[in-house]
Amino acid sequence: MTAGSILIGISILVLTALFVARPFLIATRNQSIPFQNARHQLQAQKEALLVQIHQLDFDYETGKIPPEVYQPQRTQLVNAAANILRQLDQLTETNKDLVAQIEAAIAQIRQSRPKPTAVSTRTLAYCPQCGQPVETGDKFCAACGHKLHSN
Repeated sequence: MTAGSILIGISILVLTALFVARPFLIATRNQSIPFQNARHQLQAQKEALLVQIHQLDFDYETGKIPPEVYQPQRTQLVNAAANILRQLDQLTETNKDLVAQIEAAIAQIRQSRPKPTAVSTRTLAYCPQCGQPVETGDKFCAACGHKLHSN
């Protein structure tokens, strides 16, 4: 083997390694709204707690866990789930306030806009050949080219 083929082989190996490692090297960019992130995190935590409560209940019913261990753990999980639900309610309230502010701003913008005026003061006639609207001063129809009568 020549030195050139060894260098080409090493460069291909390095490029392949970089290509494979690229997803691990690049930091993931989170493009979503922070409100949605917090909401999704809380919902995921709530779901995880509900699954844990369900599993704990199942283990207690099957006799794997004694009552003196079951009761404190269940109370702790239920309190944590209630806390998560309160936080979700606070986020929902914040979202409702934000939506109300946006709606008020939209209403204010719509009220401050001037009322639209009439689009055209021209009188329109219709082509006897194709039925398209034409202006009264036109000599020919713009759609079909039919000669219009002069009034």
